[in-house]
Amino acid sequence: MALVVLVVVLLLASGTWCDADDPRTSVTTIPTVPGPTPLPSPAVGSYSVSSRVNSSICLLATMGLQIRYKAGAGLNVEPNRTEAAGSCGFDSSDSSLLLSFPTGSAAFAFKQDGGRFHLHAVNVTVALSTGKSFHATAENLSLWMAPVGASYMCRGDVTHNISDRFSLRTVTLRLQPFAVLDGHFAAAQECAADDESMLVPIGVSAALGGLIIIVLVAYLVSGKRKTYTGYQTL
Repeated sequence: MALVVLVVVLLLASGTWCDADDPRTSVTTIPTVPGPTPLPSPAVGSYSVSSRVNSSICLLATMGLQIRYKAGAGLNVEPNRTEAAGSCGFDSSDSSLLLSFPTGSAAFAFKQDGGRFHLHAVNVTVALSTGKSFHATAENLSLWMAPVGASYMCRGDVTHNISDRFSLRTVTLRLQPFAVLDGHFAAAQECAADDESMLVPIGVSAALGGLIIIVLVAYLVSGKRKTYTGYQTL
């Protein structure tokens, strides 16, 4: 304490004292660490799987895919730098899609049961800039479900938290892992997110339609009253 008082006295005597010199008012600056830069929307690509070379297509997929991991970090799968492979399974009981890109891969396993198919498991591997790799697997999933012989479609931008380690973001997803005919998608079953997105325009249209009906009824009633009052009985 005596040292602090001595320093204050000397600074006052020299005429160079300022508020910043007061140890009681000194401010400690804490550097801020910027967060991860948000990733843009992923580009949409088309992928297919055949049972063997020059054979018919057994799996079709169209989507923009983003893999998120490690507290917000992630990557977009670039269609022009991605190769598709996979399998059609045995007796059409399962099928798979493997997307390989320069920094890793994403594998999707599909199962069918009771005339419906769904995404059963996901396995992702990504090489990190630190020289290490991120790897995660999730099984027993019940996503992207539709009847066998149909395709699954989700037009919007949807994020699925696959596990506590990673999530998948899809844009304009359409998928058919079974019963593909002539290399084309079958009729689609749309996801719940698409159905919910249609509720607002349907509700607005219904409200406008109701308003128009009310106006027309009021106009007709008003017209009839005017016609009646225009003729008097003698």
